[in-house]
Amino acid sequence: TCLSRRYRKRCDFGTLLQFILPLLALAIFAGGGAWCRSSSNGVPNYRTCPGGETMSNECLFNVQSTKYQAIYTMHYIGLACMVIQFILDGVQIWGWVMQIRQIDDDNHSSNTVYSQKRSCFMILWSPYTVTAAYPITILFITFWVTLTWAVFYKDWSTDIGGSLTSLAWRVIVAGLGALSGGLLFLHHGRIGRCSTRA
Repeated sequence: TCLSRRYRKRCDFGTLLQFILPLLALAIFAGGGAWCRSSSNGVPNYRTCPGGETMSNECLFNVQSTKYQAIYTMHYIGLACMVIQFILDGVQIWGWVMQIRQIDDDNHSSNTVYSQKRSCFMILWSPYTVTAAYPITILFITFWVTLTWAVFYKDWSTDIGGSLTSLAWRVIVAGLGALSGGLLFLHHGRIGRCSTRA
């Protein structure tokens, strides 16, 4: 139940993951960017693109080394993960603040189970609290955003504004689509729900 020690541990673990995830994403983003701009054994890790662009899908996957491809991709996975969590946390933060304000009132009420449930943040207005379901939702959206620019849409270049605009719209649509799928799962799934039954 919501009052169980096991549930409390799950809630604390989810909160810890929510704290660690953006820090890990920042480390991957910063470390990946630094490596891509550095040299190994005196040889730049970056290979000049034959078309003169700074980077494009074709240059990344046909010119750069396999190691560079992996680190460059992880670099932007870290960025996407940070941005997605920033947005999702941002749209929920007011609700979380209001929830904190009501915890004391709930603790004085007779509905102890409801009070305990509210003491662990609810995510995306669903029956789920901040357990592992939230980081999984963030990573799910990050996964689809990454597939969009790395696999599905290949006609982009950092030096062609129109292609980046087109890529940006595709990434936004992919992110919203993945978020919609995540919301459907959170609102209709059963894994990780907090049961109020004894």
